[in-house]
Amino acid sequence: MIVKIALILLLSGSVAAQFTACGPVTAITTNNAALTASYEFGTETGRDAIRFSITNTGTGTFWGALGFRATGVDGNMANIHPIGWDSTGSAVQDMQLINGFPGGTPPPLEADPTRDVTTESFMSSGGTVTATFWRLLDTGDAANDMVLAAGNFIIVTATGANDLATMQNHGPTGRAKEPITFVACPTTAVPTAVPTAVPTAVPTAVPTAVPTAVPTAVPTAVPTAVPTASPTAFVPCGPVTAITTNNAALTASYEFGTNGGQDAIRFSITNTGTGTFWGALGFRATGVDGNMANIHPIGWDSTGSAVQDMQLINGFPGGTPPPLEADPTRDVTT
Repeated sequence: MIVKIALILLLSGSVAAQFTACGPVTAITTNNAALTASYEFGTETGRDAIRFSITNTGTGTFWGALGFRATGVDGNMANIHPIGWDSTGSAVQDMQLINGFPGGTPPPLEADPTRDVTTESFMSSGGTVTATFWRLLDTGDAANDMVLAAGNFIIVTATGANDLATMQNHGPTGRAKEPITFVACPTTAVPTAVPTAVPTAVPTAVPTAVPTAVPTAVPTAVPTAVPTASPTAFVPCGPVTAITTNNAALTASYEFGTNGGQDAIRFSITNTGTGTFWGALGFRATGVDGNMANIHPIGWDSTGSAVQDMQLINGFPGGTPPPLEADPTRDVTT
């Protein structure tokens, strides 16, 4: 038996924060063969940011970190808020170090409830941690995050034994400091170009074109276009991308588009099985364990006629009636 369904999921229109590079990738001198690192400057929704890429190797359990100190200050990590990782984790951490060792409640995580570092990618396997992450130069949290500007800071790196919660001191050869080459991202040229182009073109072109074109075009175009714009019609705008399911019984893909002027995403799935079987897909934040506990996935089974907007509690169906979502709205279109 084969179940094949195409569905549309309406989105709120928000887009995840994305880093756009504007400067070269610059290597960081770590003075330790176990840790290589680099940085590049860029922007996130018009705000200046810096992105790091690291590769950290070790035996057993190990940790690594990088942080910022004022130019001319000793390059240790005492009493600063570095960005850390270890071989047991799944994302980088926004930390605080008191006197060079973890502190705060709970240690070693920063006491400030805000987390101002975004993990783009993270992998720990076979004694190697690779990660890419970024933060704004000014996070808006000056009490816990140093404001980074040209000429005012250096980068400090370190690595050592154990995980972040029980980290051991890196020792004299486990750390390094290096001045940073600051790159200011260019500002957009649009504000200067638009005022000079519009005044010269509009006075000469508009008076001659409008009287002849508007009376004939508007009455014939509007009545035919409006009835065809269905409020539930999905219009794709991106490529169809395959989803890795790690299961030969389930193939799936997605594509982005719009629905009634709102951003949307469409999925297509093919699910095979014997007897009665089910399938589902859902969403979790980047860097979080990829299980379905306490999320609202989209599900289907071989006995149904449409997909369902569901809730799963602790990885199993819940709600009244289970497994359907308790919210009376159904935000998925089959």
